[in-house]
Amino acid sequence: MKNREERLNYIENKLHQCEVDLQRLEQMSSDLTNIIDNAEELSEYYANEYMDDYENADKFENNYEALNQDSIWDVLSDQHIEKVRLLKKLINSIES
Repeated sequence: MKNREERLNYIENKLHQCEVDLQRLEQMSSDLTNIIDNAEELSEYYANEYMDDYENADKFENNYEALNQDSIWDVLSDQHIEKVRLLKKLINSIES
């Protein structure tokens, strides 16, 4: 009987942890929406306005990292890679 009770205590703890994890997943979903919105806005700037700003960089008072030739491309590419990794983990967790 002791082993069963120990197992149930362990499972009870897992249940509570999964309830907390659910809240974290819900927050991650909200965070992901913000991440996607930010990336879309940056991508839109890169596609439409970046080149004009880049060509006029010497006219700005500040030296903007966003005008570095690779900074926007690198962060958007790295985000894409991370999203693919996340998707693979999620798919694997659903299929198992």
